[in-house]
Amino acid sequence: TAGGSKIEFIDMPDTIKIDNAQILNSYLETKPFTISDQSSLSYGVEYWTADSVAAVSALSGGKCVNFKVELVNVETNTIIGTFDDCSYTSSAVVHHKNIAYDVNTQQIASQQVKLRLRVGASDSAVFAVTNKAARGFALKKGGAERVKINLNEVLIIKTYALEQNYPNPFNPSTTINYQIPQAGNVSLKVYDMLGREVAVLVNEYKPVGRYTAAFDGSHLSSGSYVVRMQSEKYTKTMKMMLVK
Repeated sequence: TAGGSKIEFIDMPDTIKIDNAQILNSYLETKPFTISDQSSLSYGVEYWTADSVAAVSALSGGKCVNFKVELVNVETNTIIGTFDDCSYTSSAVVHHKNIAYDVNTQQIASQQVKLRLRVGASDSAVFAVTNKAARGFALKKGGAERVKINLNEVLIIKTYALEQNYPNPFNPSTTINYQIPQAGNVSLKVYDMLGREVAVLVNEYKPVGRYTAAFDGSHLSSGSYVVRMQSEKYTKTMKMMLVK
């Protein structure tokens, strides 16, 4: 809810086939809504495993499933904040209890935003989506553990960062998150192991913020690739693995 009004998710056609994380993530987001320093913003989330024994077996061999919720500026596609990040591995399949978040938006300029759930998983994962009416308890005061977030503090970015892509290994697409504490020109490029440029994901002026970039390797062969982030004051490279 935002300002006491229900936030709606974007429509998902009944005919859509969800067969990879990229398609899944394109529908797991809300319609745009406005926040300002006068807003109240609350949401609830719950993750769990239906069968922990089966999950341990399914996630063997270093496999992982990750869920996280992001608040994104619609105009710039800047990630304002990541409020919830949960990963399941063969050694971590414990139920993640229902959590409700109350977001303090004081001192935040009025802007159009959206909430989105980002799912990452091994390439062997099978996905399904069900549209269900909210049961209501997720946002009630006594219905869940409640976490208060000061959005103004979340927005403060002090360092450059290039995060490990997820999922990794991937097939054929993966997501790369990065952040910059100072406005400036930023490039994000992908190279093969011979140093040949295979993709330019970002090459433009960016304001301060957290960003996400998608890399589609469907036209490339299996193997290791390097993503390189470069700005006026920061350079970092990171290895990725494409497995088909």
